[in-house]
Amino acid sequence: MDTSKIDKLYDNLSYFDKYGESIILFLLVNIVFIYLCLYFQIMKNSEEIKSNWNENRCNPKIIPFAGLINRPENKTIAEYTKENWDYCIQNTITSLTGTLTQPITFITSEIQSVYSGLSENVNSIRTMISSIRTKMSDIIENILERVLNILTPLQQIMIAFKDSMLKMQGILTAGLYTSLGTYYALKSVLGAIVEFIVAILVILVILIVGMWITPATWGMAISMSAVYASIAIPLAVIVVFMTNVLNVQSSGIPKLRCFLEYPECDDAIGKVVLNGNGLDIYNLNDTYVSGSHLIKNGEKWQRVSECLDAKLVMKNYMGMVYCPITKSKVVKINGTIYSDWDEIEINVGEIGYNSDVLVLMMDKSLKRIDEIKIGDLLYKKNEVYGLVKFVSGKKHLLTNGDKFYLENGKEVNEYNKDIEEIVKKWK
Repeated sequence: MDTSKIDKLYDNLSYFDKYGESIILFLLVNIVFIYLCLYFQIMKNSEEIKSNWNENRCNPKIIPFAGLINRPENKTIAEYTKENWDYCIQNTITSLTGTLTQPITFITSEIQSVYSGLSENVNSIRTMISSIRTKMSDIIENILERVLNILTPLQQIMIAFKDSMLKMQGILTAGLYTSLGTYYALKSVLGAIVEFIVAILVILVILIVGMWITPATWGMAISMSAVYASIAIPLAVIVVFMTNVLNVQSSGIPKLRCFLEYPECDDAIGKVVLNGNGLDIYNLNDTYVSGSHLIKNGEKWQRVSECLDAKLVMKNYMGMVYCPITKSKVVKINGTIYSDWDEIEINVGEIGYNSDVLVLMMDKSLKRIDEIKIGDLLYKKNEVYGLVKFVSGKKHLLTNGDKFYLENGKEVNEYNKDIEEIVKKWK
């Protein structure tokens, strides 16, 4: 065998490789020796160690021999040695842990104190805000109470003032109607007096004429004529003053003659009850008529309210009015020519629509207007209850303006000419 290879094998060996067994044996011998020395020393001092066991039991030299030194009778040497080992480890770790965790505990304590301070500050801020809110609430409540204390009497004053105004209005209205009643009563009385005076004068005339017929009574007729003249002249002056100046009629209060049955109204008279919008009533030539009615003033048609001779007698009349409809399309009352009320005023949609106009139905479809039937539903649930078809395609509008619109939006400029043409046509 080549010795060089063997030399190479041993050249790379370490000291432990060469003498490892001797080192281990040496260590074991020393450990046993030390253990025996400690054992004999501890056993020699065992009584002293037992006497102060709580302080000596965790000594590193005593821990391995705890079961030999102070073993209880109910435990073996190994069990008590292990129990003593666990006890010492726990106490040591506890003391060491307290020392090791002291910085962390300090930091945690400081952080806790910071957060406690922040919490106290936040609570202080919340307390301050709550106090401010309470104070503001008290202030606002106090202000509102004072405002309410001021407004309540003002409201009572306003209610009392309104009540006083309404009472005053009632008093004035009652006074006005009382005055009107007194005026009409006085006018009626004066009219009766006029009739009485006229009757007396007529009787005297009849008597005087009878006396003048018979020659035997001519003397008495002369004296009666003188008496008649002395009575008739002052009475005539009084009658003229009452009729022309005071406008007293012998028949008393004139009747409402407009829209009543007259021979000229040979077709029909319709009644209209005013529920929503009142009318202004005018007196025109002893005829009471609404201000919106059309009359012929010279060659021009105009409304009663625009006539200078018309006098306003009542505003916002809410009773019943009569609407005459005549064949001649006009009515003549007390020398004044009135138009009849055959829908002469036109509103949106009254001129009608062509048959091809499309209407939006409920189902969003489109339908010709001439195809719509009663009962159909239009858009937004509008139900068709009736159909109206114009006989003529034209619709005339009586107006006193300078323009009006016919069907299809065609503008026609005129000035009362259309009214005359329609009246002539119907005549």
